[in-house]
Amino acid sequence: REFEIDEVSLDDVAKDLAKTRGNQIKTFKGQKDQILDNVTAPAPAPRAIAMLDKKIAEFKKVRTKSASTLVAKLEDFKQALAGKTRFDDTGVIDPNTGQTIKRRVDTQPNTLKELEAIRREMGAAFDDPSLASIADDGKKAVRAIYSPLRNDMGAVISDAAGPDVARTWRVANARLSSMADELQSTALKSTLNK
Repeated sequence: REFEIDEVSLDDVAKDLAKTRGNQIKTFKGQKDQILDNVTAPAPAPRAIAMLDKKIAEFKKVRTKSASTLVAKLEDFKQALAGKTRFDDTGVIDPNTGQTIKRRVDTQPNTLKELEAIRREMGAAFDDPSLASIADDGKKAVRAIYSPLRNDMGAVISDAAGPDVARTWRVANARLSSMADELQSTALKSTLNK
């Protein structure tokens, strides 16, 4: 006898999978948000800033208008990741520019929630159609910054709340990322198959 699949049963399976996936997303997002809410220690991002410096230096060498636009975007992210800062005069004159050299003073690092908000903004920054000419390079630069930023955030969580909490955050973050990638891949396949 041939195996027949009832359309109703396929719909039921699809609904059950969607419900299960929704519950998993809710669980992992809840874990991640709870940790970000509860760990209030200052959250510097030296690894992410170092990677931004590297990417900014790479694109400054290109010297095109598009590269300048990308550099400005990356410098904005760098400034945001640096936290609240002020610049004090050192009283020393730069012999090359004749300008007073200023010393950067970090007055207040970001919180983890602020770093997460900046990370989200970075992820969406190059979706703007007006940035189409730099979108590919911008997205590559942001992807290169994600790992150091995750490491910065994980170090803060580990130091402030312990390695078990940091591990929970890393797992929740990784699962959410994986699920987002799966959804994006499924949506792309669905679009291509039309």
